[in-house]
Amino acid sequence: QQYFDAVTASGATAVLLPPQPRPEQAAAAVLDGLDGLILTGGLDVQPELYGAERHPLTDPPRADRDAWELALLAGARERGIP
Repeated sequence: QQYFDAVTASGATAVLLPPQPRPEQAAAAVLDGLDGLILTGGLDVQPELYGAERHPLTDPPRADRDAWELALLAGARERGIP
């Protein structure tokens, strides 16, 4: 909610982007309409994605969210979206 409030208070329009079934295609479809991207975080990213072992206190995996946010990040970087 804090991110949403901060974006709208700045005069911008906040767009919420839940995980999508085809992350790369969906990211390509939405990113061209955005001026900026905020990845708010949440559950832990799967440590296996960056070559680490899972710690006992690591959150349960959310492969759909990880794939979606990584696709958004890659697409934003390619487009130079802050």
